[in-house]
Amino acid sequence: MDGRRVGHAAWALVRETVVLPHIRVEARWRDAGIGSLLARRAFDDARAEGHSVLPWCPFMRRWAQLHPGYRDVVRPPRPAEVPSIRAAVAAAETLEELTAAAACARGDPPYA
Repeated sequence: MDGRRVGHAAWALVRETVVLPHIRVEARWRDAGIGSLLARRAFDDARAEGHSVLPWCPFMRRWAQLHPGYRDVVRPPRPAEVPSIRAAVAAAETLEELTAAAACARGDPPYA
């Protein structure tokens, strides 16, 4: 921590739906509640803006199941959306890997 990023949740706004494709928390900070804090913030922000949430990653789906107070904003993917979501998730992961590689090339500490 100490001003350093230890985790992040990726999201994309598609019309009135916030898609949550993945969440990353630095290995040594896992099990410290960082993922839950990020999830709660994403769901709260979506609700405040009047959006629904499509929790794509397993962590976000499980978090939504464990927090029934957010059922009003959660929605499942429609079958026609699945190929596009998979492609967008793959693109986001590729971009994240390229960003990490560039950071390592600059000598910045790695982020997993």
